[in-house]
Amino acid sequence: SINATVVFTSMRNAVKMASDMEESGFAERRLLQTEDGKDVINHLCGGLGFHSEGNISIEDGAYTTFQGPLNQTGQGMFTVTEEAAARFTGKYDKKDSAGRELMAMPDFLKDRASLVQHIIAAWGTRSAGNMSFDLSVTTFAASMISDGKKAHMDSTNATVVFSSYSSGGDSTSGVDAASSSRRLLQADEDLTQHIVGGLGFLSKGNISILAGADTVFEGRLNHTGLGRVDLEAGARALFTGFYGDWVADMGKKLLAARPDFMNGRAGLTAHFIGGEGVKSAGNITYDMAVTTHEGSLISDGEEAFMNSINATVVFTSMRNAVKMASDMEESGFAERRLLQTEDGKDVINHLCGGLGFHSEGNISIEDGAYTTFQGPLNQTGQGMFTVTEEAAARFTGKYDKKDSAGRELMAMPDFLKDRASLVQHIIAAWGTRSAGNMSFDLSVTTFAASMISDGKKAHMDSTNATVVFSSYSSGGDSTSGVDAASSSRRLLQADEDLTQHIVGGLGFLSKGNISILAGADTVFEGRLNHTGLGRVDLEAGARALFTGFYGDWVADMGKKLLAARPDFMNGRAGLTAHFIGGEGVKSAGNITYDMAVTTHEGSLISDGEEAFMNSINATVV
Repeated sequence: SINATVVFTSMRNAVKMASDMEESGFAERRLLQTEDGKDVINHLCGGLGFHSEGNISIEDGAYTTFQGPLNQTGQGMFTVTEEAAARFTGKYDKKDSAGRELMAMPDFLKDRASLVQHIIAAWGTRSAGNMSFDLSVTTFAASMISDGKKAHMDSTNATVVFSSYSSGGDSTSGVDAASSSRRLLQADEDLTQHIVGGLGFLSKGNISILAGADTVFEGRLNHTGLGRVDLEAGARALFTGFYGDWVADMGKKLLAARPDFMNGRAGLTAHFIGGEGVKSAGNITYDMAVTTHEGSLISDGEEAFMNSINATVVFTSMRNAVKMASDMEESGFAERRLLQTEDGKDVINHLCGGLGFHSEGNISIEDGAYTTFQGPLNQTGQGMFTVTEEAAARFTGKYDKKDSAGRELMAMPDFLKDRASLVQHIIAAWGTRSAGNMSFDLSVTTFAASMISDGKKAHMDSTNATVVFSSYSSGGDSTSGVDAASSSRRLLQADEDLTQHIVGGLGFLSKGNISILAGADTVFEGRLNHTGLGRVDLEAGARALFTGFYGDWVADMGKKLLAARPDFMNGRAGLTAHFIGGEGVKSAGNITYDMAVTTHEGSLISDGEEAFMNSINATVV
């Protein structure tokens, strides 16, 4: 076709065939009912394919299959109306004169080159109907918009590529990584925008987003099967939702008020990415949606960045419902209680590396997920950071950059002397609630809002890292105008101005630094075992309480205290035993001991105008 319009339609185009079609169930593919020949006309473009330099229009009642390669270039538009369907596939059952197969069915995961290649460039694609992809590679090199009340996409053993005219080149050449990532957060004229709206996209194949492509998932993405979602450097994916309705002759009409993302997930668009997960070297943004990563998320590379605004991001696993560590030996404190990552069936590894993750929403790490924050995590806004009982979060950094010859460009930093060069993680917003495992390694992690690590299996461990317990008020002097003695007494009481952190559960095995800043009230209820080279520091206006939990955890009830606490005078056996070795403690704040045995093997220096120590029914060694 050259400078022409080709229309695929049906004899009963005026009849809306699927008016009574059930659209509420996402799990079933919304395809036209081809069994009813009166309603649907089947068109087939096979053989050597269709080379189009004009318009292609698929109208109501037409089910058009592109079995030979479709190559649309020039100035035309590819259009699918509301009650029409386009199918992109291939033909692989060629036989010789004796009926023998000449070509085996290709493996879409390993043999992409042998699949039929469809390319839609020109002026792009506008679909209000159904687009299906099966055993083929379909590349949208110009803007693809699938949107409308009945718009839907589904893929089985196929690869769908969202590309742009500029994908062949480096769209960020001459732009540093950080500015490139910020640029991708904004609407950019150089990006080719694709919109997957309507009823969404049921994907059981691969999805590739190339450099220069900005792909918005406004309808639900449900990615299952064996395929993976790939983002190149310079590509962007936005997971969001449409909160409104479609009005005849008017199109989209937004709701007066969008749902409140903090009040449950029910009203938000729910994206699900399972299968082989996501591998991203580009930009991933979450906005007003719940996105669950059941398959492994790997965000890594010089331009890789993640951003969340009023959204919930869930890191989970394929076996979330299975309690993997029910028979795990927990009695020995010396060994780190980490998920058994050797068993790939039990644990899914997620990696947030590159330029990091800026979150202004919720982050939830659920059972079976081991999530590593290698790039800086900066959580602000109103969201909560949550780790469930059989999950793990690791805060670390990447310091092994190499040149073209494989030589290291950056030496491993010394966590004691070179804190500024360590990756900085900050968790503020509405704080942290962990019932699982949190690990810290060669990084500085600051809890600027309340951090509560508590539960039967809650545990924290640190190696060559600094863990900072802070508060929103740490920047100022929280005790100005108050004399030292009254300040110390004030810190002994619950204070609304203090940000409380609780280290409970199985406790905290620390082989690094611990810093407690002014305005932070940190309670060590689980055992603190501080060894190695690091030190525990308390600023003036900070408080540390060394105590214990004497009771048990009851299912569906949480903590249940013992009727009587142990008698601290009758030996130490029943009391929680805290051990602080290494470089010891340097305190200008308030240290309180209550119903615990705390052993200072490293030097304890409590000194300063507000430094104070207080012991209640405890033993200090």
